[in-house]
Amino acid sequence: MSGTDAARIRPRAHEIWMDEGTPGGPADANWLQAERELASACPMPRPDKAASKARPKRAKAAHGRWASRP
Repeated sequence: MSGTDAARIRPRAHEIWMDEGTPGGPADANWLQAERELASACPMPRPDKAASKARPKRAKAAHGRWASRP
């Protein structure tokens, strides 16, 4: 998770905690709920599949019947 994500999630998790009456105990449930809410409200862009598969092509080794002879 990036710092930007945490900066967006933290205030919402705190708001959820306040709405629940500031109960004691682990805050994981509030954090996860805030994550889900923000993910559904603003989905993160996914990298383009074609761009992720694009790799520079290597030159083929000169050997076999296609090799040039000196």
